[in-house]
Amino acid sequence: MSLGANYDPRGFETSARTPFLVLSDTGYIGYTRGQRKGLNLSNGPWYVADLDPEHNVVIVGRKEEIGTASFSIEECHWLVHGLPDTFGCSVKIRYNSPEISCTIEKTGKTTARITLGRQSVITPGQSAVLYEGDLVLGGGIIGRNFLWKQQTVGN
Repeated sequence: MSLGANYDPRGFETSARTPFLVLSDTGYIGYTRGQRKGLNLSNGPWYVADLDPEHNVVIVGRKEEIGTASFSIEECHWLVHGLPDTFGCSVKIRYNSPEISCTIEKTGKTTARITLGRQSVITPGQSAVLYEGDLVLGGGIIGRNFLWKQQTVGN
């Protein structure tokens, strides 16, 4: 991958499309998905949307650019039995974040598709916990399936 016109001497390059590709001379290892602090990029806030170890690339974008309204969860554990295949509830995708209204569609015994009432920055590998009021219905691990992920490195 060649350095383009937007190359920054700290080792960063951004593409003309969103989300942005960030090349790191120090490696992708110092970054985590969902990270907002410590990126040292101007005109933020920026979020780490994904990591591409094969190309040593960190993919970042603004909240509105990398947000999604739909994602899947895996390794689901249902604490309330007899839930229908499709139902409405709330989900927390971060410990200190507010609950977001959503619709759950079970896609298998331990998998489900979550459609949010509004876009949010989703972090693959983190937990999604489902609530109805104060009752925990269940939860699972957020999968890696985002529209922006269709972008390939180098394009």
